[in-house]
Amino acid sequence: MADTSSTWKKLAAEWFTIFISITAAFALDRWNDARKENELEIKSVHALIQEVQADTLSLSDALRRNKKNMEALLRFDLLIQQNRVPADSSVLYAIRMLNISNFASSKTTYDMLKSSGGLSVIRDFEVRQALIATY
Repeated sequence: MADTSSTWKKLAAEWFTIFISITAAFALDRWNDARKENELEIKSVHALIQEVQADTLSLSDALRRNKKNMEALLRFDLLIQQNRVPADSSVLYAIRMLNISNFASSKTTYDMLKSSGGLSVIRDFEVRQALIATY
């Protein structure tokens, strides 16, 4: 009878150990997945910030060039109105009319997140909606 009681205690201890081990393994796996998602979110947000900063510089440069072209065209328009168009400058003004700086935003990170279904990695709903609306 003593052997049976001892056997049951050993089995209960083994089952308890197995249960704790499996529970700990699942908890560690969930923790690791959450950590990886958090790292991916941080990397994605940093990449998006860098792209926006680069886009800001590019857009500022395009706006500056377009503003200079517009100022030159306004001077050319004034010269036309006054009938004082210099022949040697008219080609330069015509080139400026055709020279419009276009802006194309960099959306590599957004496209990567979108194609991989990873937009959900960004947990803030407003930020996610703003990204979708922007791109």
